[in-house]
Amino acid sequence: MSGIATNMDDPDRRHAVGTAGGQLDFRFTVLSNLSMTLSVGAGVAFEKGYGPRHEVMVSLKVLR
Repeated sequence: MSGIATNMDDPDRRHAVGTAGGQLDFRFTVLSNLSMTLSVGAGVAFEKGYGPRHEVMVSLKVLR
């Protein structure tokens, strides 16, 4: 989790945003020669006056 805020000394112009997310990595070998890493992640951002915004990530890394 993380967050950021601006204009902390001026309540009328203050702006704050928060985020939360996570990632899982799976490592495996194919044909006893190719090492691979499959990564899956998701995140969400929160901001006053807006609904939560979601993001998903999938990545496959092939190593020799």
